[in-house]
Amino acid sequence: MMRIGAVAVFAGAFCLGLGCEGKNDPNFQGVEITGTVLLDGKPVEAGLVTAALAEDLGKSSTGQLGPGGKFTIVNCPTGQVAFSVNTKAALSAARADEKFSKGKEKHKVIDVPTKYLDAKNAGLLETVTGRQNVTLKLTAK
Repeated sequence: MMRIGAVAVFAGAFCLGLGCEGKNDPNFQGVEITGTVLLDGKPVEAGLVTAALAEDLGKSSTGQLGPGGKFTIVNCPTGQVAFSVNTKAALSAARADEKFSKGKEKHKVIDVPTKYLDAKNAGLLETVTGRQNVTLKLTAK
């Protein structure tokens, strides 16, 4: 299982670099949602999920994946929302940990196809109207 610290550092760096929570728009106010990410029915347990307003991808918020593929996004935009899933940095962190752990630790990190990195092209659309639970079903093909 991947160390929580590596994922937390990754998530923090991602949010600082891309401007989570609506790109600092003072008028942006979303809702809290929870969800699950599955790749071919298996939970994706490390990485980030981003929810962006489909008509304005700059209005976005991000949540961290955890056990069972569960995530929470605070301040998710409402309306037609496009989701993306990024496991690239989590996968790199797991490989780095493995390199230095001398085989003592096992990591459960799944690399999702690159099409899911971009909310515009991922095809993961949901209508968000308030607090709700979403399931994002990804396929390896």
